[in-house]
Amino acid sequence: MTLTEKYATFVRQGALTKTERDAQFLGPIGMSGEAGEVQEELKDRGVGEADLAIATAKVSERFKKHLLHYKPLDRDALVKEMGDVLWYFFHICNTEGLTFEEIVEANVVKLCERRPAQYGDMKSWLQ
Repeated sequence: MTLTEKYATFVRQGALTKTERDAQFLGPIGMSGEAGEVQEELKDRGVGEADLAIATAKVSERFKKHLLHYKPLDRDALVKEMGDVLWYFFHICNTEGLTFEEIVEANVVKLCERRPAQYGDMKSWLQ
């Protein structure tokens, strides 16, 4: 199993929502909130934070129209917007000397320590 597949499984296990609709809300709301925290960390450095906020806002807007206004979710447009979010994610990784693997590992450790009953032993996720 690749790191990406393993992390996707980790995320699915942690995204405990009662309904599919709740699960759809979790992604864009959580992403926007976390983008705000990244902006706060980088605010004095000018490292692409405004563009990250714009990209995540566009994704959130697509979900808002889908979930609250009952418009069909434009999958092709969503893929393009998520590509922008991913581009800025890796841009920040590059400018800050971070790796995807390092970020995944730190996130697994943080969430396993925060919610051990939900995620179990972090060692099983980091092998």
